[in-house]
Amino acid sequence: MLKQLLLCKRLFNEGMTFAKRSDSVSNGIAISLFQDSVEICVWAIIKDKNIQVKDGAPFTGYIEAIQKAGFILPQVAKINELNKARVNFKHYGNLPASGEGIKFQSYVEDFLTTSFQDYFNQNFEKVSLVDLVSDPDVREKLKEAES
Repeated sequence: MLKQLLLCKRLFNEGMTFAKRSDSVSNGIAISLFQDSVEICVWAIIKDKNIQVKDGAPFTGYIEAIQKAGFILPQVAKINELNKARVNFKHYGNLPASGEGIKFQSYVEDFLTTSFQDYFNQNFEKVSLVDLVSDPDVREKLKEAES
């Protein structure tokens, strides 16, 4: 599960880079990356809790399946708003307003922080992207430097 959490955090961090830019295209890319981060986290919860979902279910179906299984997801209304913004950008080419990326960054950071802790007993801030480094010697040196 750690690999999925690392990927969530990496995508979130990449999204933050684009969210800081003032142009609408960058904000749209940030929104897409943020939603991908959330979707991977939601999928990790589904796998970890062994929740059944229909093949080809949309993202909103994942959220519904988790809720029907009796689990509570944080920020559901805000995450649904994020998903709508991503669909508008990615599927229809509608550009978000400048500043939308920063708004969604806040939503996603709250979602990931709570979900990492509640579902995986992991502190979002302390999950280290150093674990994504493939070379074991380099990874170990970075881990030493990190501590």
